[in-house]
Amino acid sequence: MIAGIGNVIRAEACFAAGDSPWRRVGRLEPGEARGIVDAAARIMAATLATG
Repeated sequence: MIAGIGNVIRAEACFAAGDSPWRRVGRLEPGEARGIVDAAARIMAATLATG
């Protein structure tokens, strides 16, 4: 779904955005995709902050 961030962060971002990591990208609305990207950014920032 989102290349380059790893399966764990991808799955966590989907769940944080209220979506399934198994949902096909082509079925996402633009706002839903943005929510997943934003969630991934928050998760990666928190991961970097906590080491």
